[in-house]
Amino acid sequence: MEIVQTKNNHLYKEGGEKEYGCICKNCGTKFIFQEHEGCVPRCIDPKPEQCTIHCPNCKQIIRYSECTELKSKEDNFAFHRVW
Repeated sequence: MEIVQTKNNHLYKEGGEKEYGCICKNCGTKFIFQEHEGCVPRCIDPKPEQCTIHCPNCKQIIRYSECTELKSKEDNFAFHRVW
């Protein structure tokens, strides 16, 4: 067998990955991350309440539901602009 081209289309949903903007309640650090960078449970359709991310500064655990989903470039720009 010879693999000519490897694709991982099954790993990503239509339209790309979700992106989140978050502000840590513990230290106030503001950061943006993509869905795969956090801890996502291995189930068919995980809810934001089940997914977590660690603050890059103080390592506080934050749920995706506490963060803002950035659905477009305008949302991303607005999140940057607030601070």
